[in-house]
Amino acid sequence: MDCVGAHRDSVADFWDSYFDAWLGGDDPVKDPLPRWKASYRGTGLAAVQEEFSADPYTGDLRGEKVTPRMVMLGLNPGVGYPELHGRRPLGTWMDRIASSSYSRCLNRFPYGDPAWRMVHGKESTYWQRIVAFSRRWTGDDDLAATAILNMELYPWHSQRLASSALRPPTDVIDAFIWGPIAEVDVPVVFAFGKPWDSVAKRLGLPVLAHYGPTDLGAADMNWNVVVYSLASQQRLIVNWQRGNSTPPGAARLTTFRQAVDLTL
Repeated sequence: MDCVGAHRDSVADFWDSYFDAWLGGDDPVKDPLPRWKASYRGTGLAAVQEEFSADPYTGDLRGEKVTPRMVMLGLNPGVGYPELHGRRPLGTWMDRIASSSYSRCLNRFPYGDPAWRMVHGKESTYWQRIVAFSRRWTGDDDLAATAILNMELYPWHSQRLASSALRPPTDVIDAFIWGPIAEVDVPVVFAFGKPWDSVAKRLGLPVLAHYGPTDLGAADMNWNVVVYSLASQQRLIVNWQRGNSTPPGAARLTTFRQAVDLTL
């Protein structure tokens, strides 16, 4: 059974308070935000977009409306857009947050959102693949995108990301990511893209298994799956292929599941 405990509620409360202040015109610097923000030093297009707020997660962290059935980890929320994330004037997603609260606003991410399509002219390919993978993994063709809890390692926007410059404080990640995730009833947490492998090693997570291309029968794709152990006894699964930071497709799902199951 899903357990909404102190970590999930306290992190949701923290970010609700942050957005109340930010939408009111402040730039909150409550600890540990200064340390977290300073842990990344991107330059040029990889610099933090200072005009936008932090954007730490999507999904129902509180579990009030939707019980999270999949947990994903991103590196950062990507590009900020005035039409969606702006404060003056208020972007569409910020307006939705202002009408409810950050934690209770479940329509502020790309999947199936006309506001996103207005900016991009198309659906988010990444989110389409994430939802398709989640439905295959759970065997539920009707799994809603809002049942996916996606948490960001570094919660500020940038047009590009210098992943090698990410140095998140371990205690912050423990409090804002691992703590809440430990209270979600899932055995595995997914991170797609090779940068997460370096980040996991930097955070000192124990490696349980590393399956390379020859183990997975896909040498031509340079496919890797690394399984890390979290303190919660959950597994962090980092998956990447050459030039591809998206989940494995339907043809590779059985092999991927077998690699994961061997460590559970």
